Amino acid sequence: MNFAEQIAPFYWVEHEGSVAVCLSMCEEYKVNLFKTREKEMFTGSGDDWASLALTFIQEKSPDLLGKIDFDPEHSLFCAFSTDRDALQKFILLFKETCENDHLIADVFSRTPSPEHVSDMDLESVLGMFLDRDITENDMKEARDMLSTFDKNIN
Repeated sequence: MNFAEQIAPFYWVEHEGSVAVCLSMCEEYKVNLFKTREKEMFTGSGDDWASLALTFIQEKSPDLLGKIDFDPEHSLFCAFSTDRDALQKFILLFKETCENDHLIADVFSRTPSPEHVSDMDLESVLGMFLDRDITENDMKEARDMLSTFDKNIN
C-alpha cells in the first residue's frame, strides 16, 4: 500500500516549501464518532477535526507540538508544516488511530468542545480590540453580552 492509500481519505499537498495534509468534506468521515457528542455542538467540521488532532498530538505525540499548525475551514481540515517528517509522522499515526474506533473515541472523549474553542477565539478577538491581556472578568462580560444577544435574537 502506498502513502496516499495509507492516509486516505486524508490527502497530502506540497506547496512552496511547506506540506499539508487535508480532509475535504470532513463531516462525512467518522460521522458516528462526532454524533456521540453532537449535544456539545460537534458536527465533524474542520474545526472539530483540528481540535481532535491537537488533542491527539498533545496526548500521543507531544514531540510534534509546535511543528504542526492547523488552518481548518467548515468542511475542510488542514494541518500543515515546514517539517515534512513531522507531518508525515503525525498523519500516519493519526490515521491509524482514526481507524481504531475504540482508540479514536478515547482521544475524542477528552477533546475540547467547540464552545471551548470559541472561548479561545473570543479571547483572541477581545485582545485585538482591547490591545491588552484579557482577564477572566473580560471573558465573563463578553460571554454575558453574547448570551444576552443570543436570547434576544431567538
